[in-house]
Amino acid sequence: MEIKTLTLDRKKLDAMPEDERALFLLASHALNEMNIFVKIFHWSVEGDDASAIVKKGADTIFLTIIKTLCAKMYEVWNMLKINYFNTKLKVSLEHLLSEKSKEALKYLGKSFAAQSPVAVVRNKSAFHYDSDQVIKSYELIGNDKELDIYIADGLNHLCWFAEIFVNASLLREIGGDDYQNGFNILQEDSTRVHRHLTALLFDLTEIFVLKYFGESLEELGMQSMEISAPRSDSVHIPFFVELVGADAASASDEGGDS
Repeated sequence: MEIKTLTLDRKKLDAMPEDERALFLLASHALNEMNIFVKIFHWSVEGDDASAIVKKGADTIFLTIIKTLCAKMYEVWNMLKINYFNTKLKVSLEHLLSEKSKEALKYLGKSFAAQSPVAVVRNKSAFHYDSDQVIKSYELIGNDKELDIYIADGLNHLCWFAEIFVNASLLREIGGDDYQNGFNILQEDSTRVHRHLTALLFDLTEIFVLKYFGESLEELGMQSMEISAPRSDSVHIPFFVELVGADAASASDEGGDS
């Protein structure tokens, strides 16, 4: 994989207006986080040939990551409101945004309303544990569900029964009492929000780099280097893993052995 590298001049960073520097650093940091979460999001999906137990582990990772991603995106939007939209920077930087970012803003403006999927996940699940929500939906979960617990050494315990009730209550709220519809809406909406938000964050980062560090990437002394990187379709994050060596010893110390 080819990677283009450049090094920012600390003196030029120091010379930036404080409000612009803060937005530059926060937007760039948020961009890093968005890239990390969406990779884990995709790498947790199991193929159709996986066993039922393995798929349950994958579903648990998938929903945990997608909920955390939604909450992070919500907080990134709040950061942008405080440090960009509600400041004079909106006026001074708006004309520098790409058409892609301007289109993204049209979509993002309605994506964080109180009852949007991202907001519901952030306020009732990702960083919160809403017992009222679970109590309300408990009776709605049918008796046909497999209320399983899987126990294994090395921090591989999976309380699947809890995922059924807690995630079902959340997804029913998003999908209008329809679990599968809620799942589909959450997946599709979070993917679109992520795509638009990432485009905006990258644009802001590039604007500040070119405004304060050089008018072109060539002027910044950009260089190319090759690194060894795996193909995306060869990377996978399973729930159940056989821990060895120091990992196994650490899991034992933390009470991970059955």
